[in-house]
Formats: sequence, structure tokens, C-alpha cells
Amino acid sequence: MKFLKIISLLIMLLLLLALQNISVPAVTSIQVQGDSLIEYINLPDDSMPLGIVYDGNETVWVASNEFGALFRINTITKSYDIFYLTGEPQYNIGFYCVAIDGNGNVWVSERIQSKVARFNVEYKNFTEITLSGRPYGVIYHQGYIWVCSMDFALPSYLFKINPNTTEITKSYDVGGFPFMLCADGNYIWISNWKWSNTISKFNILTEEIENVAGFDTPSGLAVDENYVYVAENLPNLPGQMGTIAKYNKNTGEITRMNTTLIIYDGPCMVYFDTFKNLWWTDGSGHIGVFLFRKENPIIYNISDYRVAFYTNFMTQVKRQIWFSYQVLKLKDNDPASIGIINTEITKSFLFERIQKLEIEWTFATSEEKVKLFKEIVWISKEWAYAV
Repeated sequence: MKFLKIISLLIMLLLLLALQNISVPAVTSIQVQGDSLIEYINLPDDSMPLGIVYDGNETVWVASNEFGALFRINTITKSYDIFYLTGEPQYNIGFYCVAIDGNGNVWVSERIQSKVARFNVEYKNFTEITLSGRPYGVIYHQGYIWVCSMDFALPSYLFKINPNTTEITKSYDVGGFPFMLCADGNYIWISNWKWSNTISKFNILTEEIENVAGFDTPSGLAVDENYVYVAENLPNLPGQMGTIAKYNKNTGEITRMNTTLIIYDGPCMVYFDTFKNLWWTDGSGHIGVFLFRKENPIIYNISDYRVAFYTNFMTQVKRQIWFSYQVLKLKDNDPASIGIINTEITKSFLFERIQKLEIEWTFATSEEKVKLFKEIVWISKEWAYAV
């Protein structure tokens, strides 16, 4: 009982502190799934949002695949501004991925126009850089903008761009059909889409590239200390569900994660949050997450609420996951939205853990109690942020 009283006092103190700063921002709609809340921000029909990134300063930027538009969303009010590349909506530009450089400026790839564009946040204007092929993945790493461009007839390149001058510093013939990028220290990892079925490791220091075979339609990438996680999309194989492959950076071994609960079209993108949870999106309007050190995923059925076709890219805003999704040409006006999952930690989960800790504490050794006490401290901190 003394144990529970300590926990109760800690939680009551944190609740009192939280109640001093309550705000209820307006949102377009809310969906409840279990203990989680999903908020939605409706964007203009047909906008087809894809790349999404948080700038760390209460702003989320979203690239529109159809309009040639860049959305600036205030994470507090959920209101947004639209910046068009040409000053008005255009249906032949094809914005895809988005990244933020060290100056806070926003970069978007233009897959149809064979360009990448820098949006100057201060002056609110675009500067375009002509590349080759179809640019898709774009990231900012080690002071440079990196863009991969897929070409069906000519060599495919990885471009290194100076974000200050917009000058192409160097281009590298990486072969294959490069699609998405992620960075890991001195390496750039590249997924080569369904005609190559490989991933590539580009060494920034030596400028050498190494290809790794054994994947099925690799799409999004995510990386941690030991593995590269690859979303295997399998879009053209009826009956195939797709998987998330793990490539061991040390041994070269490829394994698949437990996907017995993934019964939808293959995963599109994968994303690590700062709590080491691995998220993925798919081609049927779902989002899944492997919680840290948990074997089975949690799946959110977005398409039950809106007729979602694709859930796309993700970004983390404090303790939320923001994601883009769209319906792909199923009717004249295809709805598009930004979703926000408030599900990092739930109070019901923490309460269940408190009950289990009480039993474990009763039979724990002194050494085990030290570990349990650390978890008590963790629970007390997490309660203030739990949903």
C-alpha cells in the first residue's frame, strides 16, 4: 500500500502542474481508436499531400503532389498557409519529398519537372535547381542537401547540393532506380525501387557505393545503430502483403519483422520516432507501429474514418506522429488530410503497469527493486504527457 501511495502522490502532483496550462486547439475532426485520439486537418481536395517534416518551431511543412504547393501548418492552431511554386495551383509539377536545411529553409523534390526547389522561409520565394531524371528522395545531412533521381533511360544520380548557394556540388552515378534516402553518420542509404530490388550504401568520405540485393520492391527506409529497416511494398503482386525487412549493417543478414498482423497492402514508408518506436504506413489507409522492444505491432485503421487510400510520410511533433494521406483518383474530388496520432503513451497503459509493479515489488530482491524504482520514476514523468 505504501508503494501505491507514493505513485499516487507523484501522479497527483504532475496532474496539478499540467492543469495550470490547459489549451484546447480547434481541429477539423477527431477519431477515437482504443485509448488513442487521432486528429485530422482537412486539406484542399485533390492536393495529394506526400512529404511532411517538422521544423522544431511549431510548424509542419507538407509537399503537395498535385498542386505544386507547399503547406505551412501551425502545430498549435492547426491553421495553414499555401505557397504555390508558380503563384497558382499547377497539376504538372509533382512535389514529392520535403526536407529542412540548417538555415531553416524548406526543400522539395519535383519529380515531374526534374527539379528540386528551395523555399526561402524569410522571403517566401522558391529557387529551382534543374537535375535529371525524376527526383524523389531529399534529405539534409552534414551540411548538404542530398537528392536521388530515378531515370529509366539515363544513369540515375545522387546529387549533393550546397543549401546556401543552391549549387550542385557533385553528382554521383549510383545506378538502379533510386527512390528514398536516409542518413547514418558517413553513409547515405538509398532504396532502389521495384526494377532493381536493392538498397545502396553510399560512403560520403570515400564516395564509393555498395549495393545490397535481396529485397522486394524497397520503398521507405529508416536506420538505427544496428539495422536498416526497409518497407517492402510489393505493389504489383496480387495476394502479397509486403513486409518490413531488417538489414544487419554488421553481418549483412536480411530478416523480416513479425508481420503476422499486417494484412494490408505493403508498407510504403517507415519512420523512427525519438522513443525508438518504428512506424510504418501502407497502401490501404493504415498506420502501424512496433513499440520499442515489442514483437507485435499496433495498427490504426485510418480508412474506417475517412476513405483513405494511401497513408504516406510521417514526422514527429513533440509526442505526436503527424502523417499525410490521400485518396488516389477514385472520384472527381479526392479528399486529402493530415492526421495526428496522440498515442505515445496512454494513461491506461501506465496504470496497468503500476498495478503490475505493485506485485513485482512485493517479491523483488534489493537489486530488482533498484530497477523497479527507475521505472517508477519513468512512469511519474510519462504521466504528464500521456493521453
